[in-house]
Amino acid sequence: MSYRLESVSIKTSNTLEGMNQIHALWQDISNGKLPLLFDREGTFQKEIVPIAKYHHYESDALGQYELTIMGVTNDFFQIIEEQVQKGYYIKIDESGESIIEATQKAWQKVWAYQQDKTIQRSFLEDFECSVPSENTEDQKAHCYVYISVK
Repeated sequence: MSYRLESVSIKTSNTLEGMNQIHALWQDISNGKLPLLFDREGTFQKEIVPIAKYHHYESDALGQYELTIMGVTNDFFQIIEEQVQKGYYIKIDESGESIIEATQKAWQKVWAYQQDKTIQRSFLEDFECSVPSENTEDQKAHCYVYISVK
């Protein structure tokens, strides 16, 4: 029997335990244990981009939520950018020496914007995409976060 894994989800939170669960999930995807980025022969699928979707929030950033990692194609980014233009999402782009650094900076900015009321989050669904430094023009890792707003 053959199959293609299109997404994988976990219920988690922004606790240390939750961050460890998220890290472990990304590791399983990166190394092919969960073949989201590979075909059934184990070949890496260059046209598939992994993104994280944060949804089914229990309350807000302090409660539990569902994290779904899914493989998308480039048309996803065209669609989400249109949603940004319409005001349904804000886009945050942070860079760093590593994906971890860029991701931390992006989410720190989200939380700062939320704290100082620069944005009013809707907690419907948010998206995150990280790009390693070897795939960027400036040779820095980037994290793009799309936050749904009211």
